[in-house]
Amino acid sequence: MELTERQTEIIEKAVELIAESSVMNLTIKNLAKAIGFSEPALYRHFESKKEILATIIRRFEDTMDGFHEEIEHRNLTGIDKLDSFFAMRFRYFMDNPNWANVLMCEANFKMDAELTHMMLDMMKQHRMFVRSCLQQAIKEHQIRTDLAFDHVFMLTVGALRLLVTRWTLENQQFNLVDEGKALIQSLRILLKS
Repeated sequence: MELTERQTEIIEKAVELIAESSVMNLTIKNLAKAIGFSEPALYRHFESKKEILATIIRRFEDTMDGFHEEIEHRNLTGIDKLDSFFAMRFRYFMDNPNWANVLMCEANFKMDAELTHMMLDMMKQHRMFVRSCLQQAIKEHQIRTDLAFDHVFMLTVGALRLLVTRWTLENQQFNLVDEGKALIQSLRILLKS
């Protein structure tokens, strides 16, 4: 998704406002004031709050798609792809804590059916990517085959989400990348064939 420099500025400020309080604090009036725009000037870049929220979702989805493509272009085993999937997200969130605060709270997008659908579609894409990594790891005899995919998915992605949530709630008091590496290592041990 191509955004102008001004649109990028607006999206970043919107994410900051949501992260500081809640999605309810994100109004065109509050956003315009935070950026130093008039409301009509902001409307020249986005038609509505909903469009801003949809752009936040698309922007994150584009970033994650780029990570998936980068992982796929490396000559990695299935389990190493899964490691990269985690590591890239941990690094991204550590470098962009406001995005972690906003995106790990799906309730920010639940007030609108279309936004909820967008979040579900993005989660489905992530699930498909993880599934392909796990299927490759099974074929390569790297992980156990006696566990249901849905359970392995919940163990891996649920662990990622819980760690990021804890990190955000603790105001980034620990190194997410280092803790993430330790978590990945533990998951490898649990899933090892």
